[in-house]
Amino acid sequence: MGKYRWLIIFEFEKKSYLVTVDYYSNFFEVDSLEKLTSLAVIKKLKPHFARFGIPNTLVTDNGSQFISDDFRDFSMKYQFEHITTSPYHHQSNGKAESAVKQAKRIIRTCKSSNDDIYLALVAHRNTPQTTHETSPAQRLFNRRTKTPLPVSEKLLQPKINSQANKRIQQRQQLQKKYHDRGAKELSPLRKGEVVRLQPTRIGKKKWKRGIVVRKAGIRSYEVQCKGYIYTRNRKFIRRSRLPAEFGSDNADEKMSDMSEAEENVSVRTDNDLPQENPQPAHLERNETSTETSSTSKTRSGRLVKKPDRLGIDT
Repeated sequence: MGKYRWLIIFEFEKKSYLVTVDYYSNFFEVDSLEKLTSLAVIKKLKPHFARFGIPNTLVTDNGSQFISDDFRDFSMKYQFEHITTSPYHHQSNGKAESAVKQAKRIIRTCKSSNDDIYLALVAHRNTPQTTHETSPAQRLFNRRTKTPLPVSEKLLQPKINSQANKRIQQRQQLQKKYHDRGAKELSPLRKGEVVRLQPTRIGKKKWKRGIVVRKAGIRSYEVQCKGYIYTRNRKFIRRSRLPAEFGSDNADEKMSDMSEAEENVSVRTDNDLPQENPQPAHLERNETSTETSSTSKTRSGRLVKKPDRLGIDT
């Protein structure tokens, strides 16, 4: 297999499965898990490593099976780099999520039609994908593998496709180009900065206040909240306007509407401006009645002036 492989555990019809997918070829293996332990996962990985070779990098989520001491010792013994993705950020684990969808479809189809799942995997691995001109088996082994369907012996001969990697890179660059059109780079966070964590559970609306501990990855950070350390992608973190020692953790939890632009801009409200000749409240209200009728303030204090609509008063 290639340099990078993704691992993910999923559940389907009350059974747990382990998917191992190769980054370059999209070739994946599916294993049934009797126990959700690190030793059970390692037991399934060892035959794959013996068959296809040890990868340079193994990417997983932050499941308890992958962050245990047993799995850490396994990575050191087999000499591969272990990278964990940010929790609740499925985009960073997209390769494995895509393989899970395909594995579920194969298992569901075989169970409904009472077919052999391994023959279905053979057919899938020898089928060219819509985004590639070759099949996963061709990209991994440089040849087709034999299936129950009649095939010429000439087609089973090894053939090195030197253009496959170039086409994959061109496709990835095109995807990046379209993705970056509607994306923007978020400003980095500093150690010790007070932030808020977006709730990840459905139905939860309160944001947790915490302090940045360190940068855990390219776009992920470790944040300490109430004695616990959370790893989150930058898109789930917002800066807080309150100092670390201010009030309780519930003091500023309803800040989900605050945008990244509001994080980076310091807004001065009218209360912050110096007033040389303060006027009584009732006099000031009469003098500015015309202005306030056409303007309003956002929650951050920014003035919003309503547009004139053809000179018609509303």
